[in-house]
Amino acid sequence: MLKKTDQWDVRILYAGMIALMLAVFVWFAGDRLLEASVFLSVGAVYAFLVVRVVSRSFRAFTVMLWSRAQGVSATL
Repeated sequence: MLKKTDQWDVRILYAGMIALMLAVFVWFAGDRLLEASVFLSVGAVYAFLVVRVVSRSFRAFTVMLWSRAQGVSATL
């Protein structure tokens, strides 16, 4: 377990990474920021679900990886 003071450093790091990704998104989107925001919101929801749901269950994470590998090999 991390100490309370160590957790703040991790939270600041995560906040900085999110801010950096948002800045890069705004830079890439340029004039089409409103249209591109739809894709950003879909990606954010998907990332939230993956981090909160799948990573907490190792079995579900393994199934997800296995089904992904099976889908890739079936298309080849």
